[in-house]
Amino acid sequence: MATKSRGSEIRPYTLYEGSRTGAEEFTVETDGLSFGIIFGECESGYYIAIPQYGVCVPAAKPDDPFYNRERLSGCGNEFVRDNASTLAAAIMIYFEKTEEGQ
Repeated sequence: MATKSRGSEIRPYTLYEGSRTGAEEFTVETDGLSFGIIFGECESGYYIAIPQYGVCVPAAKPDDPFYNRERLSGCGNEFVRDNASTLAAAIMIYFEKTEEGQ
């Protein structure tokens, strides 16, 4: 039996227990803009999320700025698209510095 919510039907569904994920969160500032980056890894691969701009895209490892730039360049937010190269490079540099510090 389905229920009604805001005029639309809620169909039966199944929830599956998710996996534990690891994510790094940092900020990139460029050209007067600030981008809160969440770079993480989950069972299906890597992702880049920039919540304040409504962006979340699949990603490659942090050391692949070409692929990550391409994914960010194809997102729906013009600020992220315009800064895709800088953001992809900043992700790579962040992880290089993080690894050096360990």
